[in-house]
Order: sequence, then C-alpha cells, then structure tokens
Amino acid sequence: MLHTKNSIIFFVSVVLLVGCMSRTGQHKQFFINGTTQGSSFSITYVAQEEDTALVAKVNSLLDLFDKTFSLWNSSSILTRSNRGEDVVLNELFIDLFNKSQIMSKRTEGYFDITVKPLVSLYGFAAEKRTEDYFSDKDIASILSYVGYEKIRLNGDKLKKDFSQIQLDFNAIAQGYCSDKVAELLLSQGIRNFLVDIGGEIVVRGKKPNGDAWKIGIEKPTSASGDKQSIVTMLPLSDGAIVTSGNYRKYFEVDGKRFSHTINPHTGRPATGGILSATIIAPTGWEADALATAVMCMEKDTAICYVERAGTKCMLIYDSVAASQDVAAVASQDVAAIASQDVAAVASQDVATVASQDVAAVASPQADTHHLKIWTTKNFRK
Repeated sequence: MLHTKNSIIFFVSVVLLVGCMSRTGQHKQFFINGTTQGSSFSITYVAQEEDTALVAKVNSLLDLFDKTFSLWNSSSILTRSNRGEDVVLNELFIDLFNKSQIMSKRTEGYFDITVKPLVSLYGFAAEKRTEDYFSDKDIASILSYVGYEKIRLNGDKLKKDFSQIQLDFNAIAQGYCSDKVAELLLSQGIRNFLVDIGGEIVVRGKKPNGDAWKIGIEKPTSASGDKQSIVTMLPLSDGAIVTSGNYRKYFEVDGKRFSHTINPHTGRPATGGILSATIIAPTGWEADALATAVMCMEKDTAICYVERAGTKCMLIYDSVAASQDVAAVASQDVAAIASQDVAAVASQDVATVASQDVAAVASPQADTHHLKIWTTKNFRK
C-alpha cells in the first residue's frame, strides 16, 4: 500500500524562500517554497501584506512531522515504535493513527499502515531488496503481521498483536501535513491559499483575480526519461486533490515491472492496470489514503468502489493490462474525440471525458494508445 507522489520519504531539509507577485488591488500572492519529507513543497497565499513570521511557523510544523512520522529519522516516534520501544505517542501521532484506522475500514483494508514489512521486503524503504523473487511462503509469513485490526491505541501507547508489526504512514501523512499547514494558514487569518506538499494539494478560496486555483493532472509516462505532460486542468476552490501513481517508482526483473504500490491483501505489487488515480476530497488525508487504496485495487473493483462511495475520482489505466475494456464502463466512442486538446477537454462535461484516450489530451508519446481515462460523473462538479 505504499504509494507515490513519487517516492515519499520522511525527513526535513527546509529551505524557505518568500516572494510576492500578481498584485490585484490591495492583495498579492506570496510564496513559501522548499523541501520536506523527501519532496518539494510550495505554499501560495493571498494577503495584503507578507506574514514574515509564517516561515518559522511552517518550518516548526514540518519539523514536528519529521520527529513524529519519519522512517529515516532514528529518533522519531514512529521509528522508535517500529523498533519495539515503549514510546509515549504525541497528539499528532494519535490523531493520524485514528484517521488511518478510519480509512482502513472505509477502504476494506486496501489502505493499511501496517504494510511496512512488505514495503521493506520489496526494497521500497530504507532497507534494500535482497531477492528478486519471493515465494508464496515468504509473502504469507509477512502477511501474518499485516492488518489494521491487529493494532490499537491504549491512551498514548500503541498496542500490537505481534511485536513484528511495523507501521508506515507514507500513504497518508503528506496529505495530513497539507491539512495541518492549511489549518495554520487559517489560524493566521489567511483565507485564500494553495498548499502543495509532495503533490498532496489543499486549497481554500481563490486567487487575487477571483479565479479558482488551477490543478494540472499529469499523464503517466512510459519511461523515466519521458517528458512530463498534463492530461487536463481542474479548477478547485475548496478541498483537496491527490494523484497517486505507480509509473515512477518500481523495479524490473527479467523485463517484468514490479510497482511500489503494494496490495495489503495479497502482499504483492498491484497488478490491476491502473497507472494513476486522482481523488478530490474534503481533506488531504482522505484524498491521500483513498488514492492509494484505489491504486491497490483491480480496475473493475476500483470503479465499483468509488461509484458506491460517491468519491470524486479519475483513473488513468493501461487498457491492455486492465481486465475490462473502457467501452464497458463508458458510453462514448474514443475515436470520436481523439483529436481534442487539453483546453477543449478541460471545459467539457465529465460525461464527455469519461472514455477519453490520453493521447488526445497530451503530447503523443510511446504506448499512449494503450492509456485510457475513466472518471466518476461527479468528478468535475
């Protein structure tokens, strides 16, 4: 269940730069940029004057996340807990633990923070992979220690059914961090902003000119050197949006690709043909966890799940690898819209976009004829 926003690692190395631009009346856009948790972050906020104390407050919050959830910080609460130490948990840990358990139940276990031993087995953590293939027996032995129902809180202490259980919050923590930064901005009287931490985006209000914030969804690339391109742009004024994908972090053995998205039920990399899942939700932690859960599912299962739950979702999938052709889940003929561009797609009703070929909305690249888009009917509403 480890996911991407392209290789999420927890440590903090914050270099903050603040500037301003886009003067409209008395309001301006200010920026805070840097690196955190193994990725970049960007905060854009609208105000009459720059809040010079905000940088230090953001820095302090990010540092607290590192000291709580980092798997690379040997003294973090999570690392010490995973070593079996009797650690007193802080409020941040307890809150995210409870939210994680909620998401595990909502997703029927496709999201699960106890997946850490599997992440380590495949070499997607600090530990390096020692084998190319793992037998069913290898996987079964580790799955004995995977399962959200095997952990619980007793006050400020974590209780495990087995001492071998280890936790990994990477599939929810950055979305949660974006929420916490958003709360910080609101507490400072800032009502219009965009927070982007490693691709987990939370927005409120609008830009100085009154427009909604514009969020681009990236086309999955077929190779690490492929040029990035945008599938579509989405306006968003209040809420969170997260795209999770498996096309950047993987390893190959004998020509077979093993994704870093690990299915907690099978203990093996996800094979459902979904290349990316974009979720719009009220909060970053929900969007983050849901995007990861959907990535773990087979395409048909994912479609049924998000429709039943009323989740706003866009899937980009490999029509060859997926078990169901797009024609069965969308009514429109792809050939009828094959020549459309991004601008045309961005303004269309979601029903028109539902069966669209990715090549029609992005610069053509290798294998794009195998990529399809599916969206829920409420995705752009």
